[in-house]
Amino acid sequence: MKHPSPRARRAVLVAGLAAAAYLVFCGVWLALARREARTGSDQLTEFRQDPDPQEILDGTALPVIRSAQADFESARDRARSPLLAPLRMVPLVGRQIDSFAAISDAAARVTGAGVDGAEEARRVLGGDIPPGEGRVTTLRRLAEIAELTSARIATVPLGPSDDLVGPVRRARTEFAEEKDRIELALLYTRDAADSLADILDGPSSYLVMAGNNAEMRAGSGMFLSVGRVDFAGGRLQLSDFESTGDLHLDEGVAYRDRDLEERWGFAHPNREWRNLALSPRFPPNAEMATRMWREAEGRASDGVLALDVVGLQAFLTATGPVDVGELTVDADNVQQLLLHDQYTGDPDQAARRDQLAEIARAVLEAFDSSTPDLPALAQALRVAVEGRHLMMWSRDATDQRAWEQAGVSGAVGDHDVLVGLMNRGGNKLDQYLSVEGRVRTRSVVEGSLVTVRLTVENEVPDGEPDYIAGEGEYGLYDGFFALTMPGDSELVDTSVPEAVAAGPDGDTRVLAIPVLISQGDTVEWKVSFVVPPEVASVTVGPSARVPKLEWWGPDGLRWNDLDTPRQSVPLPAR
Repeated sequence: MKHPSPRARRAVLVAGLAAAAYLVFCGVWLALARREARTGSDQLTEFRQDPDPQEILDGTALPVIRSAQADFESARDRARSPLLAPLRMVPLVGRQIDSFAAISDAAARVTGAGVDGAEEARRVLGGDIPPGEGRVTTLRRLAEIAELTSARIATVPLGPSDDLVGPVRRARTEFAEEKDRIELALLYTRDAADSLADILDGPSSYLVMAGNNAEMRAGSGMFLSVGRVDFAGGRLQLSDFESTGDLHLDEGVAYRDRDLEERWGFAHPNREWRNLALSPRFPPNAEMATRMWREAEGRASDGVLALDVVGLQAFLTATGPVDVGELTVDADNVQQLLLHDQYTGDPDQAARRDQLAEIARAVLEAFDSSTPDLPALAQALRVAVEGRHLMMWSRDATDQRAWEQAGVSGAVGDHDVLVGLMNRGGNKLDQYLSVEGRVRTRSVVEGSLVTVRLTVENEVPDGEPDYIAGEGEYGLYDGFFALTMPGDSELVDTSVPEAVAAGPDGDTRVLAIPVLISQGDTVEWKVSFVVPPEVASVTVGPSARVPKLEWWGPDGLRWNDLDTPRQSVPLPAR
């Protein structure tokens, strides 16, 4: 057998070394492409986790998004480089490279569409938008931009989907899901903008219910004042607000929501306005309120807008200060004024109730007649909506669907967990209750066991007037503790068996107990429930309380429901 010559062996060795060097080069090259794609993805993930509309409108967020777009484009160009042409000829390997390039290109194009849409929106919102028809026109244009941007993203191809290996297949699937979410979010934005334009253009009429967080219900302050706002031609006209205590119905309206009647009928929310929102589900409460209004005042309304003290504070950051009588009210003093100071001294009780209504009226009228700071307004709306400080319900099914999509409907999801601590003592002590919650999870045979432990301390100081501290035992908090749980959960344990309400509440379940907390005392309540094994997480929603509710979750997770109104808590994998 003839052996290869030394020259031939050297040629083979050189070729082998060259091939090895090429493969090393390709590996490094692709690693760089992957790192660039990951950098772009990380930048967008950080932005998506805490999107700030103010930063979009004032332009400070756009450089970050453009940087992510540039990273995706660089990753795509590396994957499509002629230097990788030989490697792309290898069937299975080439398929993965082509798919990676297509995903990177799609990410760059989707990001670019987002930047272009944001820039166009900034141009529309860049000048002063006069009150009236100009606002309707602006909303219509924003709806059009959202729709066009969504359509542009929908046409972006994702590249090959067959014969992909695990990591590439997962990346393509995850990006396809994210692309669908972006398209849908833009369509939701379109619908919300169109619906708001329809309402402003009018003619339409909404109830305005003003809630005070010093006296709480479930997921909102107690509704102490109600009025009507009429919309036409982009302008609004407010009626005088009335105290809900003066609108009590001797014979309540019929219940149309069976769970409201069965769980909370003992408190007669169908005739006592101040007992609306014992259930945190705003839509059925709002619908019933429109019929209560018609019964009391003989007037129909197209929907309901609920706004509390924190919501007013958010709007004041955009409109600036307002004058109410001799008071100048701004974002810095409105909470102290409405939660506390209006109840000190010896003012007439009717005037006390009217201050909340008059400040709400002044803020809405300032919004109607002025040109608010749009970035600040966008941020204010975000804070108000996410924390249940601004909620809307519409009799029109299309508008109501838009409010649900925009997250402003006050609806409760079927896997939400909400805490309610509701005042029935006729005082203003909620501002002095420190509420903490702990969530623990573990796997059990039936699914996932979720344990919620609530701790409340009554920190009311000495020296408060009776209107705040109560007219009986000083500082005694008399109320209901309520926990809203996923609708498919099963209650398995509670440290306090006595319940005033227990069972289905829409798509959720509720358990409510009576509670008394004296000045300086601390009470605890533990509830455990099991959710089915197919449920991957529960979401802890906002309480709308002032001060905010502090939470501790599994694995060191910690948050509060002001800065993080909705926190997903993963359940143990089975």
